[in-house]
Amino acid sequence: MTAGQALGWGVIGFGWVARDYGVPGLQAAGGRLVAVADPSE
Repeated sequence: MTAGQALGWGVIGFGWVARDYGVPGLQAAGGRLVAVADPSE
């Protein structure tokens, strides 16, 4: 990756830990969530 390129994150499994802590942490750090996959839904 070079400067100026965005890195997109995907989350596999979207239980309470990912929902309450993981994704908000990614967003607070300037991350970009591009996909969520939850096989339990």
